[in-house]
Amino acid sequence: MAKVGRFMIALALFAALGLAACDSNSSPTPTSGPTNSDAELVKQAGVNMKALKSYHVEVVGSMANGSMKISGDIDAGSGNSRLDMNVAGQDLQTIWLGNDHYASTDGGKTFYKPSGIGPQTDYLVRIWDSFNPASIDKNASNFKDGVPSHETVAGVDTKHITAASSDLSLGSATSANSTIDLWITTNDIPYVLQLRVAGQSGSQGVNLTFNWSHLNENLDIKAPSILPLKATLTLALSLLLGCIMDIPLYNFDEP
Repeated sequence: MAKVGRFMIALALFAALGLAACDSNSSPTPTSGPTNSDAELVKQAGVNMKALKSYHVEVVGSMANGSMKISGDIDAGSGNSRLDMNVAGQDLQTIWLGNDHYASTDGGKTFYKPSGIGPQTDYLVRIWDSFNPASIDKNASNFKDGVPSHETVAGVDTKHITAASSDLSLGSATSANSTIDLWITTNDIPYVLQLRVAGQSGSQGVNLTFNWSHLNENLDIKAPSILPLKATLTLALSLLLGCIMDIPLYNFDEP
């Protein structure tokens, strides 16, 4: 199978796990205050995560297709994003600035403008966009203390809470036969610093960990330098030869 095929299948599987977010037009207000239960803490933290204007996220783990590592900066307010991805051994870096899309396959050393091929990849990590607080109320009794119940994540005290993936509305994968563990800050305005999903989605094994940081900070996502026409044409020729050798990845146009 071509490299692009393996890479896109891996991304598709990731989305199918239900960790991909649905679009949302709402902008919830961060909530605070004392909580009376694990479920209430998860609900408050989920609302706050959905309301974030910007954040950095790291995703590591494995699926049936192999290992996965994603490092992303998301500016939810502007819709801009920057992702570094390695899925099933394939590297891809993407930058989205509005409708402008830049991609790199050499570790971010050189960027190109794909000719409309490839979806906006930040949906892979914007899992809180689809959060529905009503799902917490419906399944409140299923949220329990993790073991141990309190842990330090990135130097911050957190409450460890666990539930079935179907108890938390984060996309279609909530129907997967998986367990979700959350590590939530214990300060006045709770946020989720870490989430882990482990188990099965259909016949596929799932083991992924998300970590969030730099909440509501300026991430300074900018357009990269891109190849001039001559280099772009050279790349296009190499990709054409790559198709013959069964290793296509992107079609590129002159910037």
